[in-house]
Amino acid sequence: MNKSTFIIEKMDCPAEEQLIRMRLEGLPNIKSLDFDISKRELDVFHTGTSDEILTALQSLNLDTSHVRSIESELQIPKTGDDRKLLWIVLIINFSFFVLEMLTGLISRSMGLIADSLDMLADAFTSLGRCNAYYFRRGNNNKVLVHAFLWSEAIHINNLMSP
Repeated sequence: MNKSTFIIEKMDCPAEEQLIRMRLEGLPNIKSLDFDISKRELDVFHTGTSDEILTALQSLNLDTSHVRSIESELQIPKTGDDRKLLWIVLIINFSFFVLEMLTGLISRSMGLIADSLDMLADAFTSLGRCNAYYFRRGNNNKVLVHAFLWSEAIHINNLMSP
């Protein structure tokens, strides 16, 4: 495992970070990316050489320079499976929707019914995120962007409703 450090002069916000992630996404030798936006540094944990990574970064025209590559004995910790957490959140939101809707209808409380509909909107947002995560695993970026934007639109609409 190698660790290559790059200085990216024009990386100053999360938008550039996302642009870099999308550009490097297809490279099979990359194991992990570690961004430090304040220092404008990117540490890439990878196998093989850093030439392909540098070429990909330079194609973005963000004034990228390669600082160093070292052999790293550090093993990248495997992150937890977020799918399970997303499904748990979805189930909780939908369960609260059902519980509040039934309680609101039994007690004839418009407040509980309104809050239950808010929980339903949260459940739809969680469903959109599960959908985005599922399609991200298949590297279908068009569907990923559509699903993510769909979930964010529902969430924003939910926040703006009275």
